[in-house]
This record gives sequence, structure tokens and C-alpha cells, in this order.
Amino acid sequence: MPLLHRAIGGAIRLSSLIAFPTFLGGVAVAPLGVPFLLGQQWHAAIPLIQIILIGGISAPSIALNSGILLGLGRPDESLKLISLTCLSAAILISLAIPFGLMAVMWATLVQQLLFWLLSAFFVKRVT
Repeated sequence: MPLLHRAIGGAIRLSSLIAFPTFLGGVAVAPLGVPFLLGQQWHAAIPLIQIILIGGISAPSIALNSGILLGLGRPDESLKLISLTCLSAAILISLAIPFGLMAVMWATLVQQLLFWLLSAFFVKRVT
């Protein structure tokens, strides 16, 4: 298992090395890039796009963690993880809907970060 732990750590570091600057750069560039690429009518969507980009930071690690669970022959753990994620998304988004689209985006971000933490916990537990 020590070799597996080193491999997982290396893969997470590599994906973070690529994902963090890419998504955070997108957050920084969005105020200029969105109107330039999509037009001024998209200006109001910039904060929403930035929230989506912040959530994207976790995507490579989540994909890696899910692959690890499946690769270790633990589809049951992957199913539990996905089920908890769907349940938390349904609850958080349902609570946020009355407060508008921005609240839904924040709830989605919280849910995605929760999924990120849970996926890391599940992998740690299995390995």
C-alpha cells in the first residue's frame, strides 16, 4: 500500500498543479474575457461563471478519487459516495432556490467542495 499512497499523492499533486492555476486564472480573467468572448449581454453572468470556475478546482481530484475506488474493486464505495453527493445536492439546492440563482450557485459550490472532501475520505478509508 505505500506504493499506492505515493502514486495517489503524485497524481493529486500533478492534477492540482494543472487545475489550480487554470481555474483560478479563469476566475481572474472572467471579468474581461466573458464580455470579450460572449458579448456585453453576458456581463451579469460573470459572478456565476466565477463560482463555477472555483468549483472546477476540485474536479480533477474528484475524478481521480472515483477512479481509485473503482480501480480498487470498490464500486460499492463509489455508489455510496455518489448517493451522498446526490442527496446533499438535492438538500442544499432545495434550500437555496428561494433565494435566487446566486444562492443556488453558492449551494452548488458548497456541495461540490463537500463531494471533494468526501471522495478523499472514502479513498483514505479504502486504502
